Amino acid sequence: MSYADTVVVVRVTGESRGELTRDEEQAGEGLELRYVTLEVVDTVWVGPRGLAPAGEITLSPNAWVVSAGEDRLLVFAEAARMEVGRAYLVPLVHDDAFDPAWQALSITAVLPFDDAVVGQGEVLFDETGTEAAQEELSQAVRTLWGLGRDEVARSLASTSPDAAAKELFSLPPTDRFREVQKATGETE
Repeated sequence: MSYADTVVVVRVTGESRGELTRDEEQAGEGLELRYVTLEVVDTVWVGPRGLAPAGEITLSPNAWVVSAGEDRLLVFAEAARMEVGRAYLVPLVHDDAFDPAWQALSITAVLPFDDAVVGQGEVLFDETGTEAAQEELSQAVRTLWGLGRDEVARSLASTSPDAAAKELFSLPPTDRFREVQKATGETE
């Protein structure tokens, strides 16, 4: 685990909406962020910085597209919508530069986890709106798909971090990512 600070099991307990900006209101269209309140049910893995949330956290996994009085939920392909009442396995990063400080490592890394099994619960869709085939999912997701909580914990514990990232574990994940990119000559 090169960039996550922790991997937790959460249950979505509520959702709320952000607000359109003044310009968006005047235009009659825009994006309203969708916030979900998450109860942290279990911590499956904790990274070298030793950070893990307790209680409740709030994330913004997607947004409402507001146009001509019609609201449509904007969801990324192969990404969880994070539905109220459902459980999810979520890799989190903590960075005080963000508000809120806890963020999902990637929305496509949030996995359905009803009945404590990866892939149980919410269905993930591809860019066409049909159920995503398992071969369309990332290698990391396919590795965890169908595993229970203890198997996930063993898999995460046995995964070696990227060597360049390992040297930078004292940095917040976003800074660590940038530094690894600089060192390897990659661009964002």
